[in-house]
Amino acid sequence: MKPLCKLLSITAVLGFSFIAIAKDSSLKNTILIPKGNGEYIRVSSSFINRPNEKNAVDICWEDPTKGPRCFNGDKKEVYPHPEKTKKSD
Repeated sequence: MKPLCKLLSITAVLGFSFIAIAKDSSLKNTILIPKGNGEYIRVSSSFINRPNEKNAVDICWEDPTKGPRCFNGDKKEVYPHPEKTKKSD
């Protein structure tokens, strides 16, 4: 039986809810983020290299309620996207 999607090993716990990262031939890189009431929003994701850390890659996405976010797999924490949250002068 063919699996519908291959789940990557990245899952971030956010309070009482979670995000899951799925990879499928038709979905590229997709993140499911909790919307509430057991519903999820599907958003696309990208990867960034963490500065000053060798081989450190974080996954990032655009959260419709919280803005651009990234997940640090080493520290298991979510933080604002560094490039997209900078204010232009």
